[in-house]
Amino acid sequence: MLEFLVNSPKIAVVVAANDKEELETSDVDTILVSAADRRAQRVIIYAAYDTKIPEIVAKHAKGKGVELIQTQWWQDD
Repeated sequence: MLEFLVNSPKIAVVVAANDKEELETSDVDTILVSAADRRAQRVIIYAAYDTKIPEIVAKHAKGKGVELIQTQWWQDD
C-alpha cells in the first residue's frame, strides 16, 4: 500500500493507494494507525478498479470513518 499525507494548516488527510486482489480489514486498520500518528481528520483508501472490496471490509471502513474509493479507470502500458 502506498501512502500519502496531505497536510494544510487546518486539516491533515491520509490517503492510501491500494492495488491488490482483495482489500482486507487489516488494510483499513493499518491506515488508521498512520492516521492517528499524524492526527489526520480524514482517511481515504483508493483501490484499483479490479480490487475486490468485500462487504465486511466496506462496513468496517465505514464504521471507522474511512472513505473507500474504487477507481474506474485502467492505464494499459
